[in-house]
Amino acid sequence: MSQKKLEPEDWDFRSIRAGEERSAAIWEYARESQTLREGSSLENLPPTREVKWLRKLRFIFGNAYLKKPWIAASNEWRMDLPNRIKREREQFLNAVGSEGREKMAEMLEKARPMSVDDPIQVSDELAAATVLYGFLDLDRRSGRELIEIDLTANKKDVLAEVAKIFDARQRTLGIESRGRGKDKPNDWLARLKWLGTLRRRGVHTTRVIAQMRIEDGERGSLETIEREVRREVKKARETFKELFPFIPSEELAR
Repeated sequence: MSQKKLEPEDWDFRSIRAGEERSAAIWEYARESQTLREGSSLENLPPTREVKWLRKLRFIFGNAYLKKPWIAASNEWRMDLPNRIKREREQFLNAVGSEGREKMAEMLEKARPMSVDDPIQVSDELAAATVLYGFLDLDRRSGRELIEIDLTANKKDVLAEVAKIFDARQRTLGIESRGRGKDKPNDWLARLKWLGTLRRRGVHTTRVIAQMRIEDGERGSLETIEREVRREVKKARETFKELFPFIPSEELAR
């Protein structure tokens, strides 16, 4: 994305709707890459979890894919949602033969379409590690599962998904799990904050950003916040490489 003008929604993600933290983070980091902004390129990229999520988001947003910040794009999508549902219902009914149209109309009336209040989410089914259900004719009492691992995924994400499967399996055996703190909404909000700092650093100096954050109510000395700004810039670059390791580093040149 261009560094010439930075709107608040490009760096301030505090108004992200609950439940959309992950979708927004994947969207915003992808906006940094010219390769990922070209939706057609997704079919030629490694089928990692993040690429599958982007395919999902491209399907949801259509031509608006990665064109605007998440906050603006999702708000516009919601404004158009009632008309979109109406158009798609009409198109669906027109594709049904006249003999079945009345019955299909009744079914559609009973169906619950997505509401403007529903979060726009990427599916948890697009995981870095999943149980191979086709092989679960093994003796489940053995306490073992066969797991398929996406070798193109980030190692931390694979381990997190394996931990999730492990916890679920323990629950079926009546074993209380201690749980895990990975991939929570706050994790994704932190990634968004780092990216926002990186984008601001493309326009302002570290000291100016620290001063603005103090004016915005952040506590701490100027030197402490400057160190935090530098740390967040570094974390944003690391996160981009973790999410999209196959994208050249120069696409995040700031």
